[in-house]
Amino acid sequence: MKPIPFLSVSGSHLDCGKQVGAAFKEQIFHYRDLCKVDPPEKLTWEDCLKETVKFIEPTQKYYPEVVDEIKGVAEGCGMDFTEAFATTIEEFYSNSYPIKACTDIILLPPASNHTIVAHNNDLPPSFYDCLTAIEWNFGDGSKMFSVGLGFMVSTGVNNSKIVLSGDAVSPTDTRIGIPRALIARAILLAKNFDDAVKIAINPERASSYNNIITAPNQTIGVEGSATDYDYLFPTKGVLTHSNHYCSPKMLHFEAKPNYTSSIERLNSAKRLSADLNKTLDLKGAEELLKDHGQSGVGDDNTLCRHSEISETTFSFAVDLDAGIVELASGHPCTNPFKKVWQIK
Repeated sequence: MKPIPFLSVSGSHLDCGKQVGAAFKEQIFHYRDLCKVDPPEKLTWEDCLKETVKFIEPTQKYYPEVVDEIKGVAEGCGMDFTEAFATTIEEFYSNSYPIKACTDIILLPPASNHTIVAHNNDLPPSFYDCLTAIEWNFGDGSKMFSVGLGFMVSTGVNNSKIVLSGDAVSPTDTRIGIPRALIARAILLAKNFDDAVKIAINPERASSYNNIITAPNQTIGVEGSATDYDYLFPTKGVLTHSNHYCSPKMLHFEAKPNYTSSIERLNSAKRLSADLNKTLDLKGAEELLKDHGQSGVGDDNTLCRHSEISETTFSFAVDLDAGIVELASGHPCTNPFKKVWQIK
């Protein structure tokens, strides 16, 4: 598997966006084209663009830095700003909404001597060529490493040792507001754990992921929809999640009940973490992400996911105590983890 391309940018949020747009024009336009063929039922891409301004306004209100990044991206790659912003509104994209899937295993003491984040990111195979890895060095001294589609952030970590991971869920109460993908990006603006959690529950969000926020010796899953949320906490130093609601409070928002792949992947993550007979380090956590279940054959229901519909396109692992960030491009069972960033 060819490595996910890496770029380091620096300057203001606008300038960083321009550099990303210029360098990753091909990936950004490719993702735009995938979005254009997947508008909501009975709507066209042009209809989506008309609606986009309603999502821009609340995002600008709370997170102008994020809007500046998108303005820079649009200028850098030669795309209209409204169209660039529209690609961040996952709430539009009916077909891709349920197949962007992930699995997380977070380890804290006593399950590990360090704080470890282990995340598999699953996408349709056609999305792989849209992926990028970016080091962001902002003018105020803050830094961030992210992996995502085009200029967006699927998962990442900043130099305040805030890690964003988590998993798509399928809520039934989607509305106009701050796109959930940009709530995820904004979480990495936070300088501390509590502020990151506050961003995840912004009352003007359009919908939500299960955003998993991790800092040294603490983690939380913010399992949300547009209008409600609940917190998920680790048990014996372990927090796991996939792509369905787990909190009893949130179950009535579930648009995909009996989501077999998500249920099976979560069961595997729980089984693997429950079977630990020793504390795990980063390498041990990465081994969990390679799991092919009891049969040893990867399929749509295994942590390392193999399917024509959705497959593991990258694995992301962080040791917050050591400050090490590692990435496997493609399936972790056949592609090695490599160090891509040092938190400092």
